[in-house]
Formats: sequence, C-alpha cells, structure tokens
Amino acid sequence: MYAKQSPNILMMSMECEMVIRITSIEQLMEVAKDDDSLTDTLEFSFSNGIAKSVKTIRYFADSDGWEVFHYISDAWEEWESTYDFVNCEYTGGMIYNAIVKGEFYVQRF
Repeated sequence: MYAKQSPNILMMSMECEMVIRITSIEQLMEVAKDDDSLTDTLEFSFSNGIAKSVKTIRYFADSDGWEVFHYISDAWEEWESTYDFVNCEYTGGMIYNAIVKGEFYVQRF
C-alpha cells in the first residue's frame, strides 16, 4: 500500500521505502550526486509500463561525469558529461526519455 505524500513522493506504509518520481535531469543530478558515500537504487519503467530496469546511477558534480551500473548484466557505463549522458543512444538517452515521460523513479531503502 502506498500513501501519497506529494505529487512526486510515494512511501510504503509498512516499510521504510521511499519512491520519488524524477522530473528533470537536474533533480536526478542532485539525487545521484556522489558526495555522501551512499548507494541509491534507481529504477525506471519503459513507456509500455511493464518492463523495469534496476540500476545504480552516480553523478560526479566536480567533473560533470556519470556512471551507471546495470544489475541485470553486471556491467558499468560511463559518460564524461551530462550532454553525453542525455544524448546517448542507449542507457543515458533511455533514462532521460523516461524522465521526460514521467516514468523514472528513485527508490531509496
């Protein structure tokens, strides 16, 4: 059961799990910023609303770099800038498109 807290935050009523809808690349930068030594599990749905992909995403503000770890394949991807990340044909671009469509969520445990 989810209790609605705000338009962009859902919390599990029985567990300590928070789901935040990411609405911009700037918001993702803040949530994924690698300055707190914590790992966030970031999850998003594709436009069909069925498929999900769980990833760890890290943003490095000092260099504007990005890293994505794919749990399904144990693979890492890296980008040297936010421009490269959002314009990537695959992972970065798919994440950015999911944000634009309102289908990208951060799940914190």
